[in-house]
Amino acid sequence: MQTQRLLTRVEGLSNRFNDVIYKSPQHLTPNATNGHIVCYFGGDVQDLRHHMVDNTTGEDRSHLLAYCLESVTSIISDKFTASHVFAIRANRFHNKTYAVYDNFVVSDVFGSPKHEFSKQALTHLRLLLLNCFNQLDLNLDFKGDHKLAVIGFSKGCVVLNQLLYSFYVSLDDTELKDLISRIECMYWCDGGHSGSAQTWVTCQPVLNHFATLGIGVHINVSPYQVLCPFRPWVRLLLFYKKFSEDLLINESNIVYIKLFHAFNQNLNYESRALITINGLNNSPLIRQEPLSIESIAALKQSSSEGSNYYLKAVAIKSLENENSVKSSTTFISACSLYESSLSDILVVTLDPNGQFLSLSASTLNPQCVSSVKSSLATKLTNFNTTVVVMPTVVSNGYI
Repeated sequence: MQTQRLLTRVEGLSNRFNDVIYKSPQHLTPNATNGHIVCYFGGDVQDLRHHMVDNTTGEDRSHLLAYCLESVTSIISDKFTASHVFAIRANRFHNKTYAVYDNFVVSDVFGSPKHEFSKQALTHLRLLLLNCFNQLDLNLDFKGDHKLAVIGFSKGCVVLNQLLYSFYVSLDDTELKDLISRIECMYWCDGGHSGSAQTWVTCQPVLNHFATLGIGVHINVSPYQVLCPFRPWVRLLLFYKKFSEDLLINESNIVYIKLFHAFNQNLNYESRALITINGLNNSPLIRQEPLSIESIAALKQSSSEGSNYYLKAVAIKSLENENSVKSSTTFISACSLYESSLSDILVVTLDPNGQFLSLSASTLNPQCVSSVKSSLATKLTNFNTTVVVMPTVVSNGYI
């Protein structure tokens, strides 16, 4: 049976609290291990129903009650029927009207943001959701098969914008990288606020990095937010175009490679990872799952038999169009991977046009020197992979 609950004062970062509305999936057992998660951040005025009814601003908001947080949570649940939905309430409302998300992003009194290169937004979101999971006794985390969608409406988009800055500075944080790897898509729905700047992210390094993460992007705007001549920040249209066009340009410069592996010469390939390469600077990012118990056993057996470990790289057109563009196969000795505790080096070669050409692999222990770590199953769960991108440079004939 589907349930909806209000969780009050859920803590994320120390002494930072948000109310959260949770709605269980319509077509999935609440404790299923492969559930999807949707997080929603609402806009100005959009509050819990009883706050909207009892507001003392003198403004009649009865026509807006259909879009209170409880109702929107149900609307989202109807769209994402197999998902756990979490609507995260702004931690305060100025004059019972302006949503302020300063638990996530530094904001003025009206909730207009001042974005910073900080991990705090992502850290707060992670801890907030984990505490929700614990309170609800849900079998959810950021290390399994759970995928996450993040939706912002109007003012709520300031949280999504700040997350992009957090992504940029979180590469050295294993826990936050796990969370980032779970984010499947982000939705900017009519983003806007009362400030005159920073409605859209236009910082080029942040956008370039975001484009390498393989996160799906959905952007919807209305004339009110980007064209209204009576609003002094009408130039938001220019920033919106830069944000969306830069992401599209970056998308066209990204190389997507799906990586598969097999543990014996039967070549029963299984999915291992997704490699994304930003063609603007050839920076790679790899998202890969931990090895299953069965895969660990298969690798150990191949290692003891002196067999090989096989890799197949398939370049695809995009995350939405997975038609193969080119593929490449290679192999290394299984024992070299096993005895190096899953530490491998993948070299991706690109042609002069920046397109995928080939894959080669090596490990930190090519001579299969026996390792104490390899005997510990816990050391053979996560790959420690280095991806090296080798572009092909056409000589001009001079040395």
